Amino acid sequence: MSCRPTCCRADARLKRLFDLVEANLKPLLAGAKPEALRAAAAALWSAVHGVCVLAVSGKFKWSGLGDLRDLSDGVVDIFLNGLTTAARPRRAAKG
Repeated sequence: MSCRPTCCRADARLKRLFDLVEANLKPLLAGAKPEALRAAAAALWSAVHGVCVLAVSGKFKWSGLGDLRDLSDGVVDIFLNGLTTAARPRRAAKG
């Protein structure tokens, strides 16, 4: 299947952006299988994309948040904190 030149350029730009997300997650997921790294990048991409789509469509007006960049930054922070927490060795429970 072929695509229009503008469509192909857009796809290439999106892939480059996604590759940047994946490359920046790689140090946090050292030793992870490529599929796990791609899945983590896709999850983060999807979460930020969701905030952006809801913001652009006006569906976050009810929240009272003026600038949704703080919300998208928070989504990224929470995601990254979750990755680093999950990657830490767990201590044995005392008891």
